[in-house]
Amino acid sequence: MKFKLQINALVVGVLLIAWIVPARSQVVKLPWKSLGPTGGGVNCLLQSGGSFYAGGYGTIFRSIDKGNTWSSISDSLPQATDINEIIEMDGILYAGTKNGVFLLPANGKYWESINTNWPSNTSSSNSIGPDVNRIAFVNGTLYAGTKDKGLFQYVKNPAQWKEVIDFPTKTTIKDIIGDSEVLLVATDGGTFRLKSGSWNKIDRLPVLVNCFEKKDDLTQVYAGTTDGIYFSSDKGLTWTFIPNNIPGIDKNITSLKITNNTWLAGTHPV
Repeated sequence: MKFKLQINALVVGVLLIAWIVPARSQVVKLPWKSLGPTGGGVNCLLQSGGSFYAGGYGTIFRSIDKGNTWSSISDSLPQATDINEIIEMDGILYAGTKNGVFLLPANGKYWESINTNWPSNTSSSNSIGPDVNRIAFVNGTLYAGTKDKGLFQYVKNPAQWKEVIDFPTKTTIKDIIGDSEVLLVATDGGTFRLKSGSWNKIDRLPVLVNCFEKKDDLTQVYAGTTDGIYFSSDKGLTWTFIPNNIPGIDKNITSLKITNNTWLAGTHPV
């Protein structure tokens, strides 16, 4: 499969944000402008319905007017905690933070801790839960990928976090994606694939993966890596490098989002 990508807009700096579309598409180049929110850097973004969410240091902001104005929705979250990821499932927001995982019920105002019964070796004495770098729902199960403590899944009856015991590494987990057959987990120690109860390291992916994105399902999954973007059509078993025309720009892809024919890619120097 051959790919040809084209940059249509970018911000020069530590973070690159680019519209990347098929080369034959007609795209109007638009100027970038700062929309906030004020109060610190942004670690993660989520669009859900008509709302945008931005997570940073100790605060989650929401915008209902396409980013023109923002308001904090951080009531009851621990102060001075990094917000590493925000996801949504069935109208409920979930936040992975430096102090564990929290949820905001649909139409709710206060975040609720779901840090019951983490294994004793995962949390420091002054934290509620471990430093959770990534969270994801896969086939109805909520997974939490931590920094140096392993991979966990949430069990409701009784409510507790259970370590995925056979996961091959405890290095920092960068991203999680999957379906009813396959689970892909990217870590600082490589990328691993679970199928039929067995974990295997993906040796055919020669670089470290920072993030995953799927277009429709796992037969169209992309990996943002320390050396550009890779594509898999067989649920992560084999990967193909996608050549690009981004001369002179760092290829360490730290975030990747695909909406219709628009791609957003964030980069950061290695």
